[in-house]
Amino acid sequence: MKTVAETYGISPARADEIYTRLIEWLAENKRYRRPDCTAEAFSLHAGLHRSYISAAVRMGGGGSFSEMVGRLRVRDACRLLRAPRHAALSAEEIGIAAGFSSRQSFYNAFRKYTGRTPRAYREEGLSGRETATGAETSAAD
Repeated sequence: MKTVAETYGISPARADEIYTRLIEWLAENKRYRRPDCTAEAFSLHAGLHRSYISAAVRMGGGGSFSEMVGRLRVRDACRLLRAPRHAALSAEEIGIAAGFSSRQSFYNAFRKYTGRTPRAYREEGLSGRETATGAETSAAD
């Protein structure tokens, strides 16, 4: 079975370079929140074929570009849900602010990466219980 590097014809060093550039691009002004945050947009920005981006994401963090962006958005939503200054916002408003296009896409991704609903997550935070999740700490730091 071929490795990702063999499949895409990219060296691990080149994949690391692309992955680092991608993380910086996503973090710049919280670009991951924007609807135009796509692999195609980064491909145009970086002057790279999309297959190199796919390979870099798979080699650097696992999964796909959209999964990576979803993890970043969920991590952002976790912070927003726990922030007292955002207590008046609904979970749906938090999801939209974090970059999700709809309530359903937000709830699906949130449950996938945290194992609970945004409301349950917020309530646990208000009650003072610790609820460390991979989405809060691991998404492309």
